[in-house]
Formats: sequence, structure tokens, C-alpha cells
Amino acid sequence: MTNLAGRTLSHTAHAAGIVQRDLKPTNVMVTGQGLVKVLDFGLAKLADQPGGGEETLSAPQAGSPTRRGTVIGTAAYMSPEQAQGAVVDARSDIFSFGAVLYEMATGRRAFSGSTTMSTIASVLRDDPPRVSTVTGAPLRTTSRSSSTARSRRIRAGASSTWRT
Repeated sequence: MTNLAGRTLSHTAHAAGIVQRDLKPTNVMVTGQGLVKVLDFGLAKLADQPGGGEETLSAPQAGSPTRRGTVIGTAAYMSPEQAQGAVVDARSDIFSFGAVLYEMATGRRAFSGSTTMSTIASVLRDDPPRVSTVTGAPLRTTSRSSSTARSRRIRAGASSTWRT
């Protein structure tokens, strides 16, 4: 399932220049036919285009949460750049997907805290323990995709992106 979900996101939304920005367990569904669907694109944005600014997928409204510098999403799954209100791209969704994979593999969240702000602090500061130290079974994709260092994350669309 992890391979299908990753490919679904990479080959559909990211290929169209869309960043989902709220990827979490409740936004991934498997149909009765085994088709993986990524749901709830309510916070989605078009990725920055060269030479242009961010665009929202819906008409801008007063008080819209999709303005640059605004932090939106689910704290335990948002990337460090998203938590800082910085520009996000497909790597942000890859980070979030890594956090979902981590939770699937270990039964616990990669990033947590007693409050929303402490959870965001964990996202900004901590790399989660390796899956192998939690479960005894390695899962290389999880550690690479949930790295707080944006440059260490797997690239969107890379052929080996979603191998487990």
C-alpha cells in the first residue's frame, strides 16, 4: 500500500504542480478494489512557478489561510518548512508521507508533543528514532522521507522513492 500511495501522490498531484499540504493518515484511503486515494485537497496549493509567486487553488478570500507565511496543516505531519510558514514544494508532502509511513510501521507518531506548539518544535528540531530501533525491522524510505533536512529527503518522482 505504501508504494501505491506514494506513486498516487507523485504521479498525479505533484505531476500537476500541486502540493497537498495536509497529508496524514485520515487523508489516505484504500478502496475495495485496492486503489489508493489521497483525499482532502482543501489546503492544497500550486507549487511555486519559476519567476512567479505562490497561487492558491481557489480564489483568494479575505482572511484566507493560504497566504505566504501562514502556518496551516496538522502539526504532527507538517514539514519543517511548512511549520515555519516558508514556501513548500513536493518535498513537503514527501516529509508528511514519511511521517505517515513511520506511524504505520511503528504504531507511534514520528513527531509529538503535549501541545501543538511542542509538536511543531519536535518537527523543527528532532529526527525520529530509526524504525529499526523501534520495531527491529528496517524501513529505509521512512528515515529518508521524514528527515528534517529538506535536502536529505527523497525527490518527488524518483523511481526509487516509494520502495520499502
